Amino acid sequence: MDISYEPLSIITLILVQIGGRFLKFDLTHIQQKIINHPAVQSLILLAMIFFATKNLLVSILIVMVVFIFLYILLNENHKYNLLPRKWLLEQKENTDNSIKPIKDIYKENVKKFIK
Repeated sequence: MDISYEPLSIITLILVQIGGRFLKFDLTHIQQKIINHPAVQSLILLAMIFFATKNLLVSILIVMVVFIFLYILLNENHKYNLLPRKWLLEQKENTDNSIKPIKDIYKENVKKFIK
């Protein structure tokens, strides 16, 4: 598999990310809800990565790695998180009593996705 990234594509992606913060769109409430839906956000992330890599398989793999990091390894409520308990306690973000079971988190996420 030839992994050659065009520097122009990477620079364009960075400029789009930086410049996108300053664009103002007047979206309706329904449009905002659509954009905030997890499936739409996943598609937007996939499109952005595909724009940079020009390879669908690599893009899908990168999106999968991002989701594994965000929702499992760096999620303080997940049982497989990599965040040290000591640091979490220092940040007062979580304690042993407030960690939700993964089953409850899964049910909440499914309810959000179905809405």
